Formats: sequence, structure tokens, C-alpha cells
Amino acid sequence: MSWSSSTITARYAVIYVSTGTSSTSPLLCYVDFGQDVSTTDGTFQITWAPGGIATVAIV
Repeated sequence: MSWSSSTITARYAVIYVSTGTSSTSPLLCYVDFGQDVSTTDGTFQITWAPGGIATVAIV
């Protein structure tokens, strides 16, 4: 995913199902970048791992 010509500072990205109402839109997963990542009139890009966005382990 990328946002061109953006000015963004983010530490996390979230993936959720939009129901049209924030209070009922469930969070599926989030990514912690470990530090603030930013762009100033540039392209903000998130590159997902080839294996997928999230992994679920049943232990």
C-alpha cells in the first residue's frame, strides 16, 4: 500500500473491517513499526511480508 504526495507520521498501521461505524468496525490486526516513520510530500509505503499480513498460531 502506498500514499503518494503525503505528509504522514505513523508508528502503527491497523487493518480493520469497516462497518461504516467506528464503534462496530472490528480490528483484525495491527503492525508496530517500532518507531515513528514519516514522509513530507513523499510516498508513504507499507510493504507487507510475502507470507501475508498476519499469522495466527494455535498453541
